[in-house]
Amino acid sequence: MSRDENLVATEATETASTTDETAATSTNEAAQAETAAPAAPTGPTKEEIDSALDAFEELVDGILGQPAAEGQDAVAGKIDPANGTVSPEDMAVVVEAFKNLPGGTRAHNRAIERLQLNQMTALTEHMWAVGARAIALMLIELRAAGKTTKPKVESVARPTVSPTEAHVALAVAHILAVNFLPVGEGVDETWGAQTNAKVTELASEVGVFQKYLADKAAWDALTDEDKATSAEPTQPEVDAIIMQAARIARGRVAGPKKAAREPKAAGTSTPRDPSAPRGDILAHIQEVFASKPIGTFLKVSAIAKEGTSQYGAGQASGGAISARIKGEAFSKVEGLEYVNAGDGQGVRKTA
Repeated sequence: MSRDENLVATEATETASTTDETAATSTNEAAQAETAAPAAPTGPTKEEIDSALDAFEELVDGILGQPAAEGQDAVAGKIDPANGTVSPEDMAVVVEAFKNLPGGTRAHNRAIERLQLNQMTALTEHMWAVGARAIALMLIELRAAGKTTKPKVESVARPTVSPTEAHVALAVAHILAVNFLPVGEGVDETWGAQTNAKVTELASEVGVFQKYLADKAAWDALTDEDKATSAEPTQPEVDAIIMQAARIARGRVAGPKKAAREPKAAGTSTPRDPSAPRGDILAHIQEVFASKPIGTFLKVSAIAKEGTSQYGAGQASGGAISARIKGEAFSKVEGLEYVNAGDGQGVRKTA
């Protein structure tokens, strides 16, 4: 073989070797890329979850029915029209559909939020107490079902309850409270239907009195200087039942008169005339903190125990104080803030 032929053969061998190495490298890189490629997501999409939630809500609406509204007739559902109870069969259908929602805990929470919104709408817009009670019964069962599907979490920390959850729990408790009212002798069997009719009859007065309470709270929060130039809202004349409902919601329920208290030492509280108008909760809270240093935190029970010009020591309602400090009007009071601490709710002085 000549010298030129040897050179050609050598170059051909080197070229073949380089080609083989390049092919091998490409094959290895492709294999590594295939191995490193992430797996395609297998969970439900947002659209699928939203569609399932819509179907779940339609299922619940079919069981509830629909109250009569302006220009719209009532639609009969499957709940008891007298007291809002749901049959075991229908409740089982709702719970099973709830458990089968795609998306796990997140979807369960969204389903519960939808029902809570529907419940408040039934109460505030339609005054449909029977439907609201049926939803309350469903929420109890669904929360229990949701707990059975969640993994156990080893923790001793107390769960944080948001103001919204606390308010919903309070509203549901008031709705369910009617089931624990003792029915005395001589009460007609139609009392349930009469109750629903009365609720419908007084619906318009509820809104009127709610507006008055909101206006009164806003006026109470004004400074003395602003009050001098602003007329105090006049309480409207409404049915006595409306007044009683408002007192119950604010924790003021008529009961046996308390025994007369011993006079307090000078400076501890200002005695009130029993015939004087009922005390102002906001003014009571402000007086309690007037002499406290900045940073002081007091629980609701401690605020109720204090004596002021509005209430004697221990005479203020803890429920009324709790409702007031969680209201929007209180958030505008300077120098005080609502605190939902781990060991209880109360007020802190900030200025």
